[in-house]
Amino acid sequence: MPSPPSIRWDRGQLVVQTENSIENSALSIYEIQSTVNHADKVILLKGLQALGKEYKREFRLALDGVNPDSASMYRIYWVDPDDKRTELRVNGI
Repeated sequence: MPSPPSIRWDRGQLVVQTENSIENSALSIYEIQSTVNHADKVILLKGLQALGKEYKREFRLALDGVNPDSASMYRIYWVDPDDKRTELRVNGI
């Protein structure tokens, strides 16, 4: 992706907005997998890509045990396919 995704809270869900990959323009992100580690207060977000999937730009995630009120206690990372992690900041916070 040309830049990390943007994230915000809306009605109790984390909304992730992505852009299509520049290097792999034929691949589209079709799903975002989230992993919540409550002990370490870390949320990992990973985009799943494939050929021939409908291009989506916005994904809504319900995170188990995390809501806008408790979210400030967590660090949120975007995880690239090579496992590089980029910390994301929630818009509006």
